[in-house]
Amino acid sequence: MPKARSYFGLCHIGHKIYISGGKKSRETVEYDVLRDRWEGSLEGGEGEFCVDWTLCAVRMRYVYGFGGRRGEGDGVGGSVEVVVVLDTWKKLWDSIQLKSPTNQTGIRYGIIPLPCESPKQVKLLIFGGYTAQGSTTSSWVFTSILGNLQASTAQ
Repeated sequence: MPKARSYFGLCHIGHKIYISGGKKSRETVEYDVLRDRWEGSLEGGEGEFCVDWTLCAVRMRYVYGFGGRRGEGDGVGGSVEVVVVLDTWKKLWDSIQLKSPTNQTGIRYGIIPLPCESPKQVKLLIFGGYTAQGSTTSSWVFTSILGNLQASTAQ
């Protein structure tokens, strides 16, 4: 890893590993396993300011980020969830804010992709995590259309 860090988000797509956010180094970097090298920083996303968030790979192209603490403050326990998406082909970021379905934003979520009716649809089960009130057993479903970051949620 180019810089030491902890409390970061991590996921992989194919032979690339994406590491984003964290303490001490908040940038997003890409590691190519086949070439055994770091391929640089992917600047411009919310991950640069995010500690303790969860990343999930979608459709072998997109990295979705949920939860986390932004900036230097705690940030856990608010009512607005920020969902961040990195298009790894275009190296472009997008984000959306939505009202947290549990009324408590959190960190360290579990995320599982769910079956979708359309190849352009994204459906993710978000569960568990840690909020200002401590560990949670809540769960919710995030749905979106690829390329059009509008989201709906259901508990």
